[in-house]
This record gives sequence, structure tokens and C-alpha cells, in this order.
Amino acid sequence: MLKSVAQSTSSNHVELSNDIKVSEGQGPDAEKEKNLVVLGKKKALGKKVATTPVQVSSSKAVKGLSEDEVCVPNWSVKIGDSFKDASVCADVLANFAPPGVRGAISEMEGDTMLSRLMLSFCNLSALVDEGVTRFRKGMQEYEEFTKKKEKIKASMAAMKKENDGFSKKEEAWVKKVGELTRRHEVEINDLKKSFAADKLKADREILDVQKKAFAEEK
Repeated sequence: MLKSVAQSTSSNHVELSNDIKVSEGQGPDAEKEKNLVVLGKKKALGKKVATTPVQVSSSKAVKGLSEDEVCVPNWSVKIGDSFKDASVCADVLANFAPPGVRGAISEMEGDTMLSRLMLSFCNLSALVDEGVTRFRKGMQEYEEFTKKKEKIKASMAAMKKENDGFSKKEEAWVKKVGELTRRHEVEINDLKKSFAADKLKADREILDVQKKAFAEEK
């Protein structure tokens, strides 16, 4: 697979074909293939230099233009367009690659371009498969997390409901204990009054007996 190349600190081109093996017998096209390059990024130091976007087509030459110019694809793609329209897809493919890349590709011999195409396609296919695998794994983990989250929510709702039930029972018990306490206090007060009345009656009876006894002694 294609290995990433460290970003260049100058305006020189960064070659992407260093790790791609080219079959023997391709001759000078191996050198032409090296022209399939991208511009290396400069260090983001100091003031940024303003560049004017240049709208060009991949199929047109860009002689006289600096490699630092911003290339804007010269296509007719509209915001509302979709890739369900073959003409839109054809317009995108015709103007997608920058002129420098398209020029390097057009100079390749058929075998060289076919080799490069097979390499790119195989690497892309491997990347797509790995990407889909990781995406599916991520989605599966997300679904499992969502299910666990729903279970946790349901469990918390059940606990809250149970806690509310305990709270209501507690309130009922507190109310009942309060009623029993008040009833007990009333009964105690009644007993105290009854005991006081009985004691008073007994004292009076004793006093009457003593009075009779004293009267008989006279």
C-alpha cells in the first residue's frame, strides 16, 4: 500500500511513487510517472501569502501559471446536482484532477498507467474493506452501547418507581405512627384522669370511714 510521505518544508514537489514497484521494461515512463505529484505544504510561519484562485480545466494546459496558484475545477456542477446523473459524474471526473496530475497521466504509456491503476485500485479496495470493517465494528459497538444505555435507563426508571413506592409507604407509616402516638397520648391522659378520680373516690371513702369511727367513739 502507499505509504505516507512527510510534508516538505519547501515548494518542491513531493513524489508519491517511491514505494511503488514498476515492472521492468517500462523504460522512460517510469520517470514520467514520477511527475504524478502533489505540492508539499509550506511551514505555516510568518504572514500568509494571499493567492488568487484560478479556474482551469484538467484537460487544458496551464503554462505561465505558478504552481502556487489555487486551482478551482472548471466544472458545471451545481449545488443541487447528485451523482445519480451520469453527465454530472462525467463532468466531475473530467475536471477533478489538477492539470499537472492530468498532464503527467496523459504522458504515461498504457502499461505504466495500467500498472498504476491496478496498484491504486487494489490499495483502495483494501482500504475500503478495512474502512467498512471498522465502520461496522463501530456501529455494532454503538448499538451495544445504545442497548446498554436503554437498559440502564429502564433500570433507573424501575429503581425510581420502587423508591417512590418506598417513599409513599414511609409516608403512610409515619402517618400511622403519628395517629397511634396521638391515640396513645389520649389513652394515657384518660388513664391519668381515671386514676386521679379513683384515688379521689378512695380518699373520700377513707375519710367517711374515719368520720363514722370518730362519731362512734363520742
